[in-house]
Amino acid sequence: MGIPFWRDVSLVLLALEAFVLALIPLAIAYGINRGLWKLRPAVRPAFCQVRARAEQVQQATGRASEGILLPIITVHALAARVVRTLSAMAGIPRGGIRR
Repeated sequence: MGIPFWRDVSLVLLALEAFVLALIPLAIAYGINRGLWKLRPAVRPAFCQVRARAEQVQQATGRASEGILLPIITVHALAARVVRTLSAMAGIPRGGIRR
């Protein structure tokens, strides 16, 4: 029983230890997965209500942001249009004056 034998034994023990330590998180993940599958039928009816409420919130958010931002965007677009029209009437090229 020389050094090669103990080297092989230590490698086998190291592999066995890694396997056992990997089984712990796998067992936990398996238990969580089984619990979620058992919980799924009880939670499924609530998904429709949550989806409907999320749609209502999305629509309300869209209306509110449109009501707040539309005047700002309109004023900005009008100002850009006026600047472009005046610069075209003055004969300034589209990219501005280059020096």
